[in-house]
Amino acid sequence: MSTEGVFSLSPPFQLTTYRHIVEKRNKNTQKMSYFCGHMNIMLQHMHFFFIIFAIFVRTAKAAGQENPLVDLSKREYLVELAGYGEEKLSTVLVSGAVLAYACLDEENKIYPLPVSGALVSVTCQTSRNTKSSSAQAQAMTDEYGDFIIDLPSHLHAIPDLDKACLVSVLRVPEDSACPRFLVRKPKAIWLSSAGNGIRTYTAGEIRIQDSREGLSKAGTGKALE
Repeated sequence: MSTEGVFSLSPPFQLTTYRHIVEKRNKNTQKMSYFCGHMNIMLQHMHFFFIIFAIFVRTAKAAGQENPLVDLSKREYLVELAGYGEEKLSTVLVSGAVLAYACLDEENKIYPLPVSGALVSVTCQTSRNTKSSSAQAQAMTDEYGDFIIDLPSHLHAIPDLDKACLVSVLRVPEDSACPRFLVRKPKAIWLSSAGNGIRTYTAGEIRIQDSREGLSKAGTGKALE
């Protein structure tokens, strides 16, 4: 049988084909090695972080506490919601003015005088269940009779603060227009402004009156509503 019609590869062509196959196989092997190397590194990192997290949770449970990450997130949320905590997130101010109405017989009229150095108090009910649960903040009036009281942070979250807090005049200087006075009723407050984390309540004018039989003689005074 003649072999002239049978197709056969020449030796140079066979060598070229073999080299091509070997090079392609080497490239695939390098790609697989690169991919496997990265996968091994990622698995090692994941395994390391898993061990650290397990130790962290086990330590917290051993101390008889809940997950510290959950506690921290809850605390930050409550602090932001209420507006108080270690970091002061809000400001609540109570302002007003103390004025004395002295009656001058020779002029037969009443005119207000600012009372400087008067001790003013804000009392807030911290619980609706009992009247004994209350907190107090104080301030002195300036030369114009004005006062501004910065409420403590733990009072900022009281619901309906304007209904829970009252303002009273506790003491006035002996040399004021009304050295002796009687406070009939504490003054209520109302919200005057709010914005940028600052709420301002005001009691308006707190008027105290001292009946006199002249400029030199002082009688019994009273607070006007």
